[in-house]
Amino acid sequence: MPNETKCEGQASSTPHVKRENEANPIVKPEEGNELHIYSAAELSRLNQRELLADIQLLDGTSGLEIYMRQLMFVFSEQLKRSKLNMAVLKEYQRHEEEFLRCAKDLDEMTALRDAEKQKYDSLRKQQLDKFMAGFSTISLKLKEMYQVSLISSLIATTE
Repeated sequence: MPNETKCEGQASSTPHVKRENEANPIVKPEEGNELHIYSAAELSRLNQRELLADIQLLDGTSGLEIYMRQLMFVFSEQLKRSKLNMAVLKEYQRHEEEFLRCAKDLDEMTALRDAEKQKYDSLRKQQLDKFMAGFSTISLKLKEMYQVSLISSLIATTE
């Protein structure tokens, strides 16, 4: 094989790895047991997903592991291509400060509301207590008046 080299310390029992152009991926004993060393240009032309699928078949790894490797590869590539926008971080910080300020205002207003509600509830209870005291007084007076009128009508009928 013209473009294959043998790595140092490589055992002769190492299987042959197919090249990208190779039509039949089955290892043939007459082809030899040398690994192909890919150049950077050749590696850039290889399809990452196909290579991961081949690894999965050879290793017997789960589909989830392969999917996670693919995601890691995609995200690492996106991270390499992306440029950090510090203005976004500053805007986020500004929004966070505004949120914290609004949350503090909300907490203060909630505390004021709770204090006023407590005052309202105590005044309402006080008013109810006064009403019940007055109602009890009126009830007692009515009972007394009824008893007096009942007694006077009984005295009048007996005479």
